[in-house]
Amino acid sequence: RNRQLMQKMKDVLGEEKFKQFRTCSSEFLKGDMMCTDYYQHFIQFFGKKHGEAIFPEMVDLLPDESKKDALLLAHNHYHSKEFGKPNQTKKKQEEKKKVEALKKV
Repeated sequence: RNRQLMQKMKDVLGEEKFKQFRTCSSEFLKGDMMCTDYYQHFIQFFGKKHGEAIFPEMVDLLPDESKKDALLLAHNHYHSKEFGKPNQTKKKQEEKKKVEALKKV
């Protein structure tokens, strides 16, 4: 399974970007990179389409249960409607203020 996943990642990224991603992965696994930063790198490397296909298998193959849990939490947080992306959240807050201001008039 691990070899198949590695080959799939190489196919998506190409050799050079795959090496860069492996470096990020190594830093994450050693504890030199925070989980949220690692997940951001993952999304930047694979994008939404490939990321959704690769992420579950990648997490499942992680040997460290705490890293699995942290990555799943980062994934869920990143895709949460409540948190959204920073710009989206700020826009929603601004829209909310405008609506409340209009209600007062």
